[in-house]
Amino acid sequence: MTAITALPVPTRLTDLLDGVARDCTGLGKITLGDLIIRLEERATLVLLALFALPFITPIPTAGLSMPFGFAAAVIGLGILLDRQPPWPDRLLQVNLPAGLVGRLISAGSRIWGLVDRLMRPRLAWMVTAKPCRRLHGFAALTSGILLALPLPIPFSNALPAITLLVLAAGLLQRDGLALMAAQVGFLVTLCFFATVAWLGWEGLQRMLAWFN
Repeated sequence: MTAITALPVPTRLTDLLDGVARDCTGLGKITLGDLIIRLEERATLVLLALFALPFITPIPTAGLSMPFGFAAAVIGLGILLDRQPPWPDRLLQVNLPAGLVGRLISAGSRIWGLVDRLMRPRLAWMVTAKPCRRLHGFAALTSGILLALPLPIPFSNALPAITLLVLAAGLLQRDGLALMAAQVGFLVTLCFFATVAWLGWEGLQRMLAWFN
């Protein structure tokens, strides 16, 4: 009689993150492509959360928001199109500082312990319905682009980053309530940037009128 082989138990996300963080400790550099492989099948959404994590403070983070925001936008495009993100080969070969990546992943693992206690599968239609997934993808794509803008304005990084973080957690935990909160955060983010754009345009017009 042939023995029945039990299916392997899926690795808990916190255990996976802790393992990747330990691997990064002894490395000088790690490519984005290698990081995706190490994070296994959950790489896309885990990376979306990790790319947002450094920017949830009110003070803009100079230098890092552009590449991290662009990478988040690529992931959002993949969610919008319901396929694997269209990673450019050049982006996959980008060398990331392994020490920083390890610290981010370690922080993400600690935060995820809290997420596991707060979030649970509910409101499945917010997770599985195609129009909703496209809406989530659009929110991630747009938030990534806004995160990448080099604006020295308080909360210009934090608002899109919080949207991305809650969106990624909601999709990973299949929590429709969290996804609703992410969409509310996205609307707040759009209103904030619309106000910034309007104030900038008004200021430019008044400056031109002063010179004339």
